[in-house]
Amino acid sequence: MMLRIEPGNGRVDAMPLGPEMAINEPVHVPASAPGKDGWLLTVVDRRTGPDSFASELWIVDGADIAKGPVARVPMPVPMRAQVHGAWVSAEQLAQGKPS
Repeated sequence: MMLRIEPGNGRVDAMPLGPEMAINEPVHVPASAPGKDGWLLTVVDRRTGPDSFASELWIVDGADIAKGPVARVPMPVPMRAQVHGAWVSAEQLAQGKPS
């Protein structure tokens, strides 16, 4: 299950998963338009057999996770054991490059 918790007003939204599914760490992608919440990208694994899994990349509207994914992209191979990541602006990326 993915949760969105807004501590300031107590709002909680949830996106449930089906049986035998697991969600990996979501990555926030900022929206290009001001005032938008952006997108959440996450890999979801689903058991397909006793020792097998299938993976999908889910794209979720950050403002309405309860709706579920707006797109589900099947991965050609299972993508278990995800790495941590973050999106940065072009300006932040340029500042981190060696001269």
